[in-house]
Amino acid sequence: MPAGKCSPGGLQGTEPSWRRLPLAALLRLPGRKPREAGRRGDVKPERPGWCGGAPRPLFCGHYKPQRALRRERSMESPLPGGPRESRAERAGGARNMWVFGYGSLIWKVDFPYEDKMVGYITGYSRRFWQGSTDHRGVPGKPGRVVTLIEDPEGCVWGVAYKLPIGQEGEVKAYLDFREKGGYRTTTVLFYPKDPLVEPFDVLLYIGTWENPNYLGPAPLEEIAEQIFNAVGPSGRNTEYLFELCNSLRDLVPEDVDEHVFALEKLVKKLLEQEQQNLNSV
Repeated sequence: MPAGKCSPGGLQGTEPSWRRLPLAALLRLPGRKPREAGRRGDVKPERPGWCGGAPRPLFCGHYKPQRALRRERSMESPLPGGPRESRAERAGGARNMWVFGYGSLIWKVDFPYEDKMVGYITGYSRRFWQGSTDHRGVPGKPGRVVTLIEDPEGCVWGVAYKLPIGQEGEVKAYLDFREKGGYRTTTVLFYPKDPLVEPFDVLLYIGTWENPNYLGPAPLEEIAEQIFNAVGPSGRNTEYLFELCNSLRDLVPEDVDEHVFALEKLVKKLLEQEQQNLNSV
């Protein structure tokens, strides 16, 4: 062996060649296993940003938050030296009652409330499958309003309202009367748009297929025609549709409710055709 050579480190008296390799190359040395991605202790996963197929700053529907991550966030304190009462704790307290609005309750708020939050629920999709004979239609010529259908991949954005403490029974009685046309109540988990606020239970009004005013699915063109023609004690059915669409755009501009916005386009097309017919007379 020639003088000055050593094996396998290279020249004697100098730094071994493997010490001069960059870190990425060292990770590929024979016999060295690369670090496995996703092991405990790596960077925590963020909430995926998907709802309705388009990128979102928030997750919705296709990913369930891990309880451990929620517990960690709830223990964090924004002020050094002491804990704080989070909005989630105030929202989810046993003495508080929250109601989730996904239709007219979003834009026609004629009841008292103490607080409100924009957010969503999962496991449902919004559909114009509920008949209305007391607000947007009349018996024999019902209008169509939204209800929710069970959908494992579904996600519905709306607004949760905190009922005034001490007036919960009174306000709920009014809402029961307002939603008397076939709706029943259930409790679901609400995910606030603010990711720092913990999910909490809300009261949900839903018109299921058992109720007498339930109309069920139909071709979008037929639903649009029915909405276009229906009028009830609360006004035209078209107003209900357009107010809902505008409110959803204002609250969650990234969200795309294909069913609702497709109906909006069809009804606006019918209105344009009607105006053209009037102009041609």
